[in-house]
Amino acid sequence: MRTHVVALLAAAVPLAAVIVIGGCLGRQDLNGSECSEADLALIPTLEKLSVISAHPSQATDEGLRSGCYEDENYPYAGHAYTIGAADTALPYYARLAKDDGWTPIDGADATSRCYGKRIGAARAFLLVTIESAARYSVTVNATHGDVPDDGGLLC
Repeated sequence: MRTHVVALLAAAVPLAAVIVIGGCLGRQDLNGSECSEADLALIPTLEKLSVISAHPSQATDEGLRSGCYEDENYPYAGHAYTIGAADTALPYYARLAKDDGWTPIDGADATSRCYGKRIGAARAFLLVTIESAARYSVTVNATHGDVPDDGGLLC
């Protein structure tokens, strides 16, 4: 009888570990973040926003990147671009953002601008950042949770 109990426990412990680990990983995307199902479902919507894929004719798209941040539970989608003079990007996206209903967020500096609006039930923030003299990025960060009016970490 004792042999059967030991054998049963030996089989049950790994199974319990798989169940616990699997349950913990159920809410994680491939990056290891803990985005909610609603946040994960928002990513395809963010990827399709025209404001992140639009760019000046002289800019070269480096491709789409999207997912959930590893250290936070915020979904995002965006593109990085190379261009002869990255400082031309800020006025270009200011016009696009205004035309698309994005509201400017205070706190802009010489290298970035942030805009906010609702996308469905989520609050979204469009961030245009000059990364170098010839490179900039356009990213939309979003959340279904609480966030300060200035966007906090999302701007």
